[in-house]
Amino acid sequence: MKKLLIPFVTLFLFVFTSHSQMVMVVSEVETTDVSAYGDILNRWMSSVKKVTGKEDIGSRVHQVDGSRELIATRFFGSLQEMADTRKNEKEKEEQIVEEFRSMPGQLEGSWDQFLSSTDFKNSSVWEFVSEGSTVPKSWESMSQEERDQLLYRRVQYFSVDLMQGDAFEAWWKKVSEADAKIGINYHVAMFKSVFGGNDADYMIILIDKSRFDYYNNFEERMKKRMESEEFKAMMSDSDTSKWSVIKESNWIRLPKMTH
Repeated sequence: MKKLLIPFVTLFLFVFTSHSQMVMVVSEVETTDVSAYGDILNRWMSSVKKVTGKEDIGSRVHQVDGSRELIATRFFGSLQEMADTRKNEKEKEEQIVEEFRSMPGQLEGSWDQFLSSTDFKNSSVWEFVSEGSTVPKSWESMSQEERDQLLYRRVQYFSVDLMQGDAFEAWWKKVSEADAKIGINYHVAMFKSVFGGNDADYMIILIDKSRFDYYNNFEERMKKRMESEEFKAMMSDSDTSKWSVIKESNWIRLPKMTH
């Protein structure tokens, strides 16, 4: 059980409770058996929900396309809420473990397989930047069924020079506004690193139905941009030398591991 909790325990030692933006906890996991990981995760999260009385605890799992790596995310309304939730779940840990063990189905074989096939690599905390994001506004008109079809995430990690965070956010917002002027609408979430981002200061997540849909829509966006003299002039006048993309990744959300 401790192995399952390690990524969440260490993160809360670095909480700064003065922030009020939504935060995302990211745990990077490598597994040779996705099914075993899913069995234990679903059992544990279901136990947490039952004991705490919460129907949605903001937990999602993604698989990095073409790899054995899983990305487990959990969302909280703020860093304060994250700390309070962690404290509450810690206080109720004995009840959660009891519920976990008493759930129907054979545990011993699944637990052993989980331990032998799962390796937690890294954990990080990211704060949502609403002014650099189009979500949740971009999907307000969508039904829940339509939102559930958005399983693909194109993830870009940016390194930004010291003291250039505000400039980067202002530039990204300017690009988003220029996109909107020429009729480009898509789902984007910006996050900035609070802890554990390694060399990445910002994470940009572009959301679509599939990798195929993303690239098709990307081509359409670039076509509109290149046809807009105003957009090209804005980009030409922008100084982007203080930041760069240092990593890109493709995540596929696994709906059966949603809690």
